[in-house]
Amino acid sequence: MRHACSEKPLPKGCGSGHRSQGFRYALDDVGQGFNDVSMLSQLEPDIIKLDRAFVREIDKDADKRRVAKTISRLAQSIGSVRLAEGVETKAEADVLLELGFGWQQGFYYGRPSFQPVPGEAKRAE
Repeated sequence: MRHACSEKPLPKGCGSGHRSQGFRYALDDVGQGFNDVSMLSQLEPDIIKLDRAFVREIDKDADKRRVAKTISRLAQSIGSVRLAEGVETKAEADVLLELGFGWQQGFYYGRPSFQPVPGEAKRAE
């Protein structure tokens, strides 16, 4: 049997059957490779993850800010949570928060560890 999400181009709302069972979808590395902005409208993911290539030094690069702002607006229009990956500085975190990326991950918040982080982790919001 052929799965609807294996078709090219992907049908709008692909995976809605799984959503009814409680699954949530994240689109990783948005802005790079196959996960360009057209995938946002095709898949309507619950979470979009802005690729770290657009996060690195976003506070110093107007072109990266424009791309991130466009992705943020598109994600908001389809109701997706906006997450920025690879945040390494407070300046990056602040700019991304202004652009609507309230969820953030990266070394600014903590290094990978096998041990849980004691207390509450830093939050972007």
